[in-house]
Amino acid sequence: MTLTGYAYEIMELLQKNLVDDFFIDIRLVKQMIKDQRQLAISNAINKGGQSGGGQDYGTSSGYDGGWEAYVVTTVVDMEIVNPIIDPDPSCIPPCIEYPLLWKSTDEFPDVLTMGRRPAVLRIIPLYGSDIPIKSNILFSSHDRARFVGNGRFNTHQVVGYIRDDTLWLTSKNPLCTDNFQIIVDAIFADPTELPDFNEEIDEFPLGKLWPYMIPQILEALLLKFKLQEDKINDATNP
Repeated sequence: MTLTGYAYEIMELLQKNLVDDFFIDIRLVKQMIKDQRQLAISNAINKGGQSGGGQDYGTSSGYDGGWEAYVVTTVVDMEIVNPIIDPDPSCIPPCIEYPLLWKSTDEFPDVLTMGRRPAVLRIIPLYGSDIPIKSNILFSSHDRARFVGNGRFNTHQVVGYIRDDTLWLTSKNPLCTDNFQIIVDAIFADPTELPDFNEEIDEFPLGKLWPYMIPQILEALLLKFKLQEDKINDATNP
């Protein structure tokens, strides 16, 4: 169901508990759904605490048995930051500064947290481009990303991280020197912030959480409206 569909369902239930002269702004209802979604999913994906095995994120337990139902896929445009030509005349082109660095052209929306890490589950290059990246892009923290490329088997590994509301990629691969697009699977705090998400037609990722969210959203909205109730109906009560 779309976010608009969920909002109208709440509005219909809310109208049964309020007098007819109350105006319900659908934007308020949508925001309440988004806020409750963040709380419900955070509780679900972190329900079991640490999952062990050296993984630094919570278990995937939840009402629907996993976090896959909350994932949204989006395409992100990446632009090269440092294609700097070496001023040394003895350098044979292409002479570039390493490690290479790309950043997302637009602000990267907030993602929820799985244990101690952002819930970015997969990053891959958009196939069909000329970028010779054939494997998944590793997602890490900013602190760890600086060590990528120093090992024996990860010289050409591309790693991504989030810093200052921007998605960054870095690599020592000398073949990857252009702008390109990537596909990101993540559990976003607010999917409607994605440039390619249409809240009128796209599925709003709630999985099987919706029945558990309805009573809490209704309770919060009813409390808000009932505080303004005019019991005598003479417009004198606040």
